[in-house]
Amino acid sequence: MKIENKTILNWSRTKKFSGEIFQPLNSDEIKDFIKNNSEKKTISIMGGGCSYGDCYLNQEGIIIDMTKFDKIIEINFDQKFAVVQAGVLIEDLLNKILKEGYYISSVPGANNATIGGCINSNVHGKDSFKEGVFSNNVISLKVIDSSGKISNLDESNENFFHALGTYGLNYLILEIKLKIKKKETSLLNVATKKFNNYEEMISLFDTFEKKNYDMIGSWVDHFDENGRGIFKAARWLKNNQLNNFKKINL
Repeated sequence: MKIENKTILNWSRTKKFSGEIFQPLNSDEIKDFIKNNSEKKTISIMGGGCSYGDCYLNQEGIIIDMTKFDKIIEINFDQKFAVVQAGVLIEDLLNKILKEGYYISSVPGANNATIGGCINSNVHGKDSFKEGVFSNNVISLKVIDSSGKISNLDESNENFFHALGTYGLNYLILEIKLKIKKKETSLLNVATKKFNNYEEMISLFDTFEKKNYDMIGSWVDHFDENGRGIFKAARWLKNNQLNNFKKINL
């Protein structure tokens, strides 16, 4: 077990400090770390370092860096699930399943976020208005608690929900079994429109949700006092649409 002193930056690169980082290779190393933390230093957990809220920063304690827990353990397309370690990046899993016509719902904008981090932060994606938050993908978890006990949790266990969106306060996530969803193609037909103010933006969200689009999002120019910006909506293309694919005109 090796704890290193490294320069640590937040996501936006506006904060920097020298701190202690522990990068475990397996669950036994995490158990040893918990057992040997005699000084009872505070612990935070870092995945891809993509948290807008900088919640993994811990200058006075120790940061557990989970990026070496990066194995995709199993992908079962017939039963529509994947088993991954907590440090697997969103982009690495998508690169495996998209080419086979599968997807994960509620993916964040940062593809270098880790699966464990997405659960700890309970992130949302452009499809969350209909699919909900990222933790809706989770079938079961393998976790370790502050005593070093490893548990397997699913919805039949009330503690399962204590591991979702709690930033590692109750458990450190080791492995995840996730739902993957079949799509006919890996292509999206995207509609784009400018808006001049927040009222127009809200109207676009309402309109395109009623049109049964799969993904909706907008980007606002906060230097403009009226809130101008760009709106996008997208639908997954079906196989019978590929030959007739064309740009949507709004």
